[in-house]
Amino acid sequence: MFTIKSLKHLFVWTFILAVVSGSYYYRTHYHKEEKELFFPELSNKINEIETIKINKGNQSFVLEKNNEKWLIQNKAKLLVDNAWLRELLLGLSDMKIIEAKTQNPNVFSDIHVDLPNNAESKAIQICLNDKKGTELVDVIIGRYEKRPSQPHMQHIFVRLTESAQSYLVEGHLPDSFNIEDIAKNSLLDINNQNISKIKIESSNYEFALNRKAPELDFELENIPEGKKLRSKILINEIGHTLNNIHALDLFPDSELDLNWSDSLKITLTTFEGKSHQFSILNTDNKSWLISKKLPNWVFEIPLQELI
Repeated sequence: MFTIKSLKHLFVWTFILAVVSGSYYYRTHYHKEEKELFFPELSNKINEIETIKINKGNQSFVLEKNNEKWLIQNKAKLLVDNAWLRELLLGLSDMKIIEAKTQNPNVFSDIHVDLPNNAESKAIQICLNDKKGTELVDVIIGRYEKRPSQPHMQHIFVRLTESAQSYLVEGHLPDSFNIEDIAKNSLLDINNQNISKIKIESSNYEFALNRKAPELDFELENIPEGKKLRSKILINEIGHTLNNIHALDLFPDSELDLNWSDSLKITLTTFEGKSHQFSILNTDNKSWLISKKLPNWVFEIPLQELI
């Protein structure tokens, strides 16, 4: 027969066993789930990195440390965005292995860990070197997705370039490896509210948009006969539209055979009287932009048709 005292003892022992059992489960289950870093030594060598090489499709970017600044050495020495760089380096050093995946090179392209040596490849190769040229990291970043339950965390397929073993890792890397995201400033760096006049010229015509105050709409001047703006947005928000043109790549003018006599010359004037000039040229489903802010270099941009 159970007494109150014996029931109390039974309760105490049941509680103790539950705690011990729970502790054992935690040690054997959760502790075993602790993930190994993919680059366990990288966090200790972040400050030693002097060069970052990025290969993707038919593009390549060489980032070099210059004193306390980072520059895109092969792209007009544009300044690298510090937030993007921090996200990349911390993301690589914090990546944790979930599990080993395929070693079959025939399926590498399916998970985007093939060598990024053609325009169709979606893989991204990242190489980190120190001042002496010693390789610290040479990895191929493949397909990755954000996790709905953890928006700042991704599952990423990766592979060391010289290894056939691929892995699924957990981490967070930049969403984009385009020049517009790597470089610090936007392509045109225009404050839409500060534009008072937009002048567009070609070899056959010219017209202008004017406004007297930032809160007013633009008014058309000298619209060429038979021409019209393709969108109403381009009347009152054309500065914003031009500002959101993003760069696909950047080339030395000497590498391209372009006839700029067929281009649209665009001049933006601010209320303070400062001007910014650039030209846009369309050729065979591509658009190119050259700016006086960056002479001798040509941006490839998405196809533009302003009028």
